[in-house]
Amino acid sequence: MSGDELPGGWAISTLGAIGRLFCGQSPPISAVNQKGEGTPYITGPEHWDGIRLSVEKWTTEPRRIVPDGCLFVTVKGAGVGKLFQGIACAIGRDVYAYQPETGVSPKFIEFALGFKLRQLLAKAQGDIPGLSKDHILDQEVLFPPVNEQIRIVYKLEELLSDLDAGVAALERARANLKKYRAAVLKAAVTGDLTADWRAAHPHAEPATKLLDRILAERGCKWEADQQARFAVTGRNPPKDWRLKYDPPVLPDLKGLPELPLGWCWVSVDQIAEVGTGTTPLRSSKEFYEGGTIPWILSTAVNETHITGAAEFVTDHAVRQSRLRLYPKHTLLIAMYGEGKTRGKVSELLIEATINQALAALVLNGTAANCRPFVKHVLLSNYEHMRRQAAGGMQPNLNLGLVEKLVIPLAPFAEQQVITNEVEQRLSVIAASENYIAASLKRASRLRQSILKEAFAGRLVPQDPTDEPASALLDRIRQARSNGHIASTVARPRGRRKHPDPTVQPE
Repeated sequence: MSGDELPGGWAISTLGAIGRLFCGQSPPISAVNQKGEGTPYITGPEHWDGIRLSVEKWTTEPRRIVPDGCLFVTVKGAGVGKLFQGIACAIGRDVYAYQPETGVSPKFIEFALGFKLRQLLAKAQGDIPGLSKDHILDQEVLFPPVNEQIRIVYKLEELLSDLDAGVAALERARANLKKYRAAVLKAAVTGDLTADWRAAHPHAEPATKLLDRILAERGCKWEADQQARFAVTGRNPPKDWRLKYDPPVLPDLKGLPELPLGWCWVSVDQIAEVGTGTTPLRSSKEFYEGGTIPWILSTAVNETHITGAAEFVTDHAVRQSRLRLYPKHTLLIAMYGEGKTRGKVSELLIEATINQALAALVLNGTAANCRPFVKHVLLSNYEHMRRQAAGGMQPNLNLGLVEKLVIPLAPFAEQQVITNEVEQRLSVIAASENYIAASLKRASRLRQSILKEAFAGRLVPQDPTDEPASALLDRIRQARSNGHIASTVARPRGRRKHPDPTVQPE
């Protein structure tokens, strides 16, 4: 919107012209505590619940203290761009505090920045996106007269409070669906879901018989593979060659709970062929350029089904890097990854190669019929799998740990009943989640529409007797030129003063 199109009495200003910015500085870790000793210390949006700020940390050596009434902005990390009302406290390096000048409504600035948030976040740069002080101070806002700011804030709070209440209800419903999904999976893999079925079918074939067939097929497949290799080389099998068969890892039953009648514990190695992938040399164009073979990374398992790939490799990469092309319906487990990726499970619906962060479970023959049930078991065992991880600062799973994972196996007839019931319930949950996601998107669009009306000067009536915004901007400029606006934070001795007195140095 140009100056000629502005509503009467409005002006265009930068945040730097109407407020001060305090750049956070983190104190030494040794000076941070959770005992209430020292100055309240805020490090990011995790302290903000959407309504109020919770103080969970304090510091005895604050490096940047900000006054009450500031608007906090997260400028680094996953929460970059989050806005929340601040308090008088110390702030860490991931937080900046913006203090509007006298006469500028802090709540109005919060709404104005919320309206401009996408534009602001587009400026975030780097592998770990971050905002600089200039990104914030140079951000333009449409600036109405002071009295109109108050009217706009009042109307926005009236309209958006109802919208926010609806959004909060949707978020609660989504959280409840997540709990219900977990409860369905737990009931399925503990046998609670099919207790009545078992009572009505006491003579169903037990899972131990099913396991015997799976293990027998595994041994026969190994023998057939060995004989095929001997045939290719033209050699006769050596004496006692069958004794070289490496049987699967047996389940460790120590401390495991009792299973329903007819069920048994198995190791993943007993029912699946476990493998992984690799990362071809990144600097080699012939490994990636023009590639058509899907190459799956650990981030893909955030979805329960994988129908496509973000990256591809060439036939040359498959040959040279010894990548295996895994078949459709291979189950994937993330062995390590950022955040909560480790332990997540997904199913390939395409043929694909994978990287070394994933374990691939290929279920063949009779075991393939158990795949839907096994997938539900693994999905329900997410937290348990995470606890099996080994290592130091970043615990990970590995193929050995995956092979040793112990899971319950139900009789095959009962598995079919469980799978049908679970998939029916999960489809209802998925439909509800999709409806909630669509509703949240509509709410976000409605919020932006309301803000757009507000900052176009169409949300509240204008009063021609209001003092124009330019008058307030003139007073702020005059006060600054007279030196009335000065830093309230002591600078380290010997450090060069920042050229803009409204900005606290980083």
